[in-house]
Amino acid sequence: MSIKSKIEDFVKSMDLFPSSQFIRYKKDSEYKTTLGGVASVLIIAVTIALFINMGLQTVNKTLIASAIS
Repeated sequence: MSIKSKIEDFVKSMDLFPSSQFIRYKKDSEYKTTLGGVASVLIIAVTIALFINMGLQTVNKTLIASAIS
C-alpha cells in the first residue's frame, strides 16, 4: 500500500458527511469520499481556530463589551 493511498484512506475515514446507501458498496453501510473528508477536516480546523481566538481574546482582555451603553 502506497503512502498516497494510506493518506486518502485516512482522509476518507474523517468524512463527517457520508452518504448512506440502500445497496452496499464493498460491504459498507456508508459511502465516504475524499472530498467529504477534506471538508470535514477544514470545518474542524476552522472551529478550533475560532475557539482558540475567542479564548485568547478573553485571556488578553482585548475584546471587552458591556451590556450597558
